[in-house]
Amino acid sequence: MPMSLEVRNLTKTYGDVRAVDHLSFEMPAPGAFGLIGTNGAGKTTTIRMMLGLLAADEGEATWNGRRISRDTLAFGYMPEERGIYMKIPVAEQLVYFAMLRGMRKADARAAAAKWMDRLGVAEYAAKNADKLSKGNQQKVQLVAAVINDRLELEGKPLMANPRNAAAGSLRQL
Repeated sequence: MPMSLEVRNLTKTYGDVRAVDHLSFEMPAPGAFGLIGTNGAGKTTTIRMMLGLLAADEGEATWNGRRISRDTLAFGYMPEERGIYMKIPVAEQLVYFAMLRGMRKADARAAAAKWMDRLGVAEYAAKNADKLSKGNQQKVQLVAAVINDRLELEGKPLMANPRNAAAGSLRQL
């Protein structure tokens, strides 16, 4: 089945400021797609509207012809800010995040182990996240976003450095 993402006329206004102005684009085939712009250009607002996490004033986003929402598509969202707890062991919080998405504890443990191994952070399973480098924290954040084996969309770049370990891991997925 071909995959397609369509965004049509997404618009969001905050008071007198139009953050996103009738944005439209499509991605008719699988691949990588990025939103590029300066701070305040509306990139994060667009992604949040696309995922149904923020109501659009106008427009819609569809995946394979169906409006995107938590009811129609399972997805992970990885914002720029670290969505992990710094003082909790990595594996423990990954299991917790997976269980929040409806996974049974045994399945969550297995998925956490699989993804930590795949992204090269298994050795940090028992460590608190604040003991990891920023790049390894991003890998853990990526595991949290994809642990339920669903679509992953990222809200901000994984650092500008193309040699960044987390960015390389994302390319491997």
